[in-house]
Amino acid sequence: MMRTLGFFAVVGLSTASSDEIDDALLKEDVCVNFGVSLLQMNARKADGTVDDFSLSGYQDEQSPGEYCTTGVRGGRACCGNRCGTCGGAGCQNRPGGSACCAAQVERRNRRCTGARDSNCMVPREPRPTISPTIDDASTVEEMQVCSMGRTLDLAHATVSHSNLGGAGPDGGAETLVYSAVFPNTDLVVSSTSPYTPNLLNANGGVLHNGLKGGFGVVNVACDGSVNLDFSFVDSTSGQSVTPAPFLFTWFDSDHGMAHESREAITVAGFSSYHITDMSSLDIVEVGDGLGEIALSLGNGAATFSSTMRGGKVDNPISPLSLNKIQSDRTVALLFSGKSSFGVTLSETGYANPQGRNFFFSGSSAMVCAEDARCTSFNCPDNFTRRMDAEFRVCTGKPCTEIDTDNCCYADA
Repeated sequence: MMRTLGFFAVVGLSTASSDEIDDALLKEDVCVNFGVSLLQMNARKADGTVDDFSLSGYQDEQSPGEYCTTGVRGGRACCGNRCGTCGGAGCQNRPGGSACCAAQVERRNRRCTGARDSNCMVPREPRPTISPTIDDASTVEEMQVCSMGRTLDLAHATVSHSNLGGAGPDGGAETLVYSAVFPNTDLVVSSTSPYTPNLLNANGGVLHNGLKGGFGVVNVACDGSVNLDFSFVDSTSGQSVTPAPFLFTWFDSDHGMAHESREAITVAGFSSYHITDMSSLDIVEVGDGLGEIALSLGNGAATFSSTMRGGKVDNPISPLSLNKIQSDRTVALLFSGKSSFGVTLSETGYANPQGRNFFFSGSSAMVCAEDARCTSFNCPDNFTRRMDAEFRVCTGKPCTEIDTDNCCYADA
């Protein structure tokens, strides 16, 4: 479901086998604001009135009106729809885990801020929200966060340096650098805590850090965590850069076969986030990081944890093409006015020493409409479809003759 709280790049499936470099890299199994600001946009929509934001039908805490429309109620607690019921005996054993327990939702004490919000407490009184939203397609279009040149693009980026935390394989600065994620802008990832990748497999670990099929990848040893700083710099001068509002998505958040194993991503500095109505992610607020004021100021903070087991078979192959299972294990976040933001990646409870790959991108199918891909284009005679056609996007929908050079190459 889309969270109107008040952004992006998402994480992976695993079993207990050893990590290998292969086509299933998508998870190691061993282990200056352009245009109108978001706040201005939402303030303009409010037009100085509270009624525009009031949810119709609301009477009191037992009559939620338009609150919890996609979830299930348990008193004032609103659990995710996948729970079936909110609270009651055995609630922790339902799809969604502890998030299906009304007492757990109550302990978090996070107020629902929109009709589609869940894992929250229905407020005693309706109040307007001043935080930006990526729930509304027209708002997303107005922000242009899905437009070419305005999206954080890893599909056409390159890794110019890889020595995160000093773990190699390159020497020099202890950073992981993605070049040209925006025009003349690089993304520099650095660790602010000790970093340990998987050290058991010579073909895994830090060799996986970088890019894979349009995804950014960071490898982390299981039963460990690392604090990361994601910063944007000018490709030429190295000076700090503040991009226009952008999306950042984390994918494939699931865990191994051990019952206690969990994968968690803590993100700080976002303005809103988006998950599916049937999301398998457990969301825990950090401080008051999901409050309206924090979100409206771009100080959102929360931990997104896996609740479901996964494997290589359900790993995504493209940020812009996700099936239902993949979407349910993905979170997209909106950032505005940020030259940097912080992330903590952690893996806990694995039965055997392992490594896990965390996957992220900018825009994704979670918020942006899926583009036509070269796999849907029939190459003309004497041409062959390119090997990476599944990752290539056509100039429009559907693909046409103008996409021939992009999708195909001439036979020798």
